[in-house]
Amino acid sequence: MPDRAAPPPRAPPAQRGPGPAGGAASRPPGEDFRARLDRELQSCAALLAVIGPEWLSAVTADGGRRIDAEGDILRHEIAVALRRDILVIPVLFETPMPRSRELPDDIRALADRQAQTVNHARFTTDVMGIVFALRPVLQPGG
Repeated sequence: MPDRAAPPPRAPPAQRGPGPAGGAASRPPGEDFRARLDRELQSCAALLAVIGPEWLSAVTADGGRRIDAEGDILRHEIAVALRRDILVIPVLFETPMPRSRELPDDIRALADRQAQTVNHARFTTDVMGIVFALRPVLQPGG
């Protein structure tokens, strides 16, 4: 029988925490999102780089790959985490790990990180693998 779990309910925007995961609703109008992201990453112990089947092929309005765009915020977030030697775990949702030659120079090291695969059939087990990997960096004194 497949291992399935319903996603947890989302808190209303006013109750979500600050930072990238809080979404646009948690940021005041006019705030520089890139500066906020950089501040949040200063206290970040780990970053999950969630990669789906279209992660490398998503395109910008001009037709170029989104991941190649200098201003792409996801690329920026991963690049900053790698540069600061933050634990970066690629989380692969039913897609293979990108090869280093497919990535822009500033995130090429992502291809050298051990990934965690997540798929629908083993969702709970796979997510628990991520939780287990995060324990050492999230425990006090860890």
